[in-house]
Amino acid sequence: ADENPDLLRQLEDPNYQAQVERAVILTIEAFDWNCPQHITPRYTEVENEARMAPLNDRISELENLLEAAGVAYDK
Repeated sequence: ADENPDLLRQLEDPNYQAQVERAVILTIEAFDWNCPQHITPRYTEVENEARMAPLNDRISELENLLEAAGVAYDK
């Protein structure tokens, strides 16, 4: 804080009454925007339908079993 008072003044928020006591300066060497760990997979509608088909088939099978057993349910 004593080394760079100008930086501390830049960090102050006039709407916040606390006094800035410390600051950390980071030097970024590199940044990877496309880190695959955090990229949400995107699929086409056709791909989604193919992925959902077994689930939809199972739902239909279970609904048929409920209907055959005379159990009321909401579709």
